[in-house]
Amino acid sequence: MAAFGGMTLTNKGLVLQGKAQAGTPLNYTRIAVGDGSLSGQSIPALNSLISPKKSLPVTRLQIQPPNKAVIGTVLRNAEMTSGFYFREVGVFAQDPDAGEILYAYANAGTSAEYIVPGGGSDVIEKAFNCIVAVGTAANVTAVIDESLVFARESEFTTHRTAAELDHPDGSVTAAKLAPAAATDAAIGSRTVSDSTAPTGDTGTLTGIVGWLANMVKAITGKTSWRTPPATTLEAASGHMKDTTVHLTPAERASWNAKETTTGAQAKADAAQAAAIAAAAADAAAKANAAAAASIPASQKGVANGLATLDATTRLPAGQLPASVPQQTTADVTYYVRTDGNDGNNGLANTAAGAFRTIGKAISVIPAIVNHNLTIVVAAGTYNEDIVVLGKTGAGAINLYAGGGTVNVLSLSVVRCGVIVAVNTIVMTTASKDAISVYQSVALNLTSVSATASASSYAGVNADTSNVYIYSSTFSNKSRGIFASFNSKVISINNSGTGNSQGLFADGGGQVTKYGTQPGGIVVEAIGNGIITSGVLNPWGDSNVLQRTFINASKNTAQSISANTKTKLTFEVENYDTLNEWNNNRFTANKEGKFHIDVHIGVTASVVGQFVDLILVANGLDSATTRIFCNSSLTGASLTLSDTLYISSSGQYVEFYVYSNAAFSVEQFGDRNRVKITASA
Repeated sequence: MAAFGGMTLTNKGLVLQGKAQAGTPLNYTRIAVGDGSLSGQSIPALNSLISPKKSLPVTRLQIQPPNKAVIGTVLRNAEMTSGFYFREVGVFAQDPDAGEILYAYANAGTSAEYIVPGGGSDVIEKAFNCIVAVGTAANVTAVIDESLVFARESEFTTHRTAAELDHPDGSVTAAKLAPAAATDAAIGSRTVSDSTAPTGDTGTLTGIVGWLANMVKAITGKTSWRTPPATTLEAASGHMKDTTVHLTPAERASWNAKETTTGAQAKADAAQAAAIAAAAADAAAKANAAAAASIPASQKGVANGLATLDATTRLPAGQLPASVPQQTTADVTYYVRTDGNDGNNGLANTAAGAFRTIGKAISVIPAIVNHNLTIVVAAGTYNEDIVVLGKTGAGAINLYAGGGTVNVLSLSVVRCGVIVAVNTIVMTTASKDAISVYQSVALNLTSVSATASASSYAGVNADTSNVYIYSSTFSNKSRGIFASFNSKVISINNSGTGNSQGLFADGGGQVTKYGTQPGGIVVEAIGNGIITSGVLNPWGDSNVLQRTFINASKNTAQSISANTKTKLTFEVENYDTLNEWNNNRFTANKEGKFHIDVHIGVTASVVGQFVDLILVANGLDSATTRIFCNSSLTGASLTLSDTLYISSSGQYVEFYVYSNAAFSVEQFGDRNRVKITASA
């Protein structure tokens, strides 16, 4: 064994030790060995070993009071390919400023020990310690490779002879226990709980004993496993086998066969009920036979036969005369597509669900329309003349393009007492009026067009009807827009060229125009009618755009709470010539009379419910109209019309509803609107 003597601190080691006295951590990183010889070198001046051969990890660090540290490692020859003389050793540490430094050094000189290379018969594992000075440093650490740590003999002896071993869980197996080591004292006391039923065959000792206690409690029927049972299993078995105290099967059967008073009465009652039922059935059968004999079954529920009532005591639809008009029962949307089929029901926007023709969609609309019926037409060309004939009611029929261009031949609305609204449809006919309306209450046209050359026909021909036309185009016609026979046409921001006459009014017809209009060789022509955009009047102007004209409508349904006076909202501002409609309130710019017309569609279903539509002027109720619910009000409407005098600018008007039960105001603009105009 090489004799090294003591370790000598290098100059850099002394500097690091000084820093450690001031609080810097002293962290040893490794130990190196070599075979270098001192030839007059100064040990303090060394920065590394003279001839290093192997760097070794720190496996032990122990502080040795008062001012030293023991740093241990292990030298093995297993990985060495060549031998060397174990002559010099150095301890390295981490300086926070200079990095890793040689902290202490020792040299064995001529007493060096030769370390043979590995792979031979000599296996060397040499554990040794380096003792270095640390002074009064409070924080001394080392980078220790835990996989290489060995216990010293003294530590092993202390551990082996300890009265009580402290091992990690599971490290002491049953095979390592001495015989009779698991005594009651070693195992300790356990507390039994009989509240948990068994859940398996494996568990802790305490758990299994508890399961057994739970089963004992279940067998005895007591509240605790420790409570003695009322009898023993042996006594119970003897009682069960005693034929003297128990009935035999034959005796039990004989006894049970005897009738009780209650049973006898029940049988008597059942017999009476059966007799009554049989008599009733016999009477009914005879009555039915008599009826059948007087009225042949072949004459019931058929044409020219006897009508029969259904379960609701009403005549089924199939037995109603063809002359009885049908009516809507709910809002419905039908779809039309070029790839549809008129054999479909029209209720889905798919090839398998939509109609093929617009005419088919109109044909399924009943005569009475009390709801909103919408026909959505997919882009494409439909070579058909659209005819809406004889529809009436409080609802509306809406026909519009569902996207892209929709071409049809023509549109006719005849004798309709319901609102018909047409949007974004192109009329292509050149052999008749593109759009004709006859004796109808209201046709609303928006963004429609008819530009095919037809010099003998009109773009729109209104006869004894009310027509509203907005943002539409009529070109190359005899008359772009024609109002006749007491018709009233409102034309707003329309266009067109190449007409003989842009606008024409005759036979008491009237065209009221706003904004741009269809042009022609003659822009406006009058027979016995009126074309006007305003006349000199008590307001002192001749331009309707300088007077109040407001048209607002809803596009969102509004829920109304019971017994709550609620302000109505009209989200869509269609027209407001003088900017007097803001936040669902009309605020007059000047004194005058104003005609106010409000219309809403309601949905209510509580019998006995009433709905009030209220005009409120300057915070006070001014006019009210009411509808009373005897049955469902789905699709019903309220209208309030009033002429109101406003004495000064700044006075305002709002609209409220009140009901004794909750209901909804519908969202469709054609049924929910407010119109305010200056009155003469």
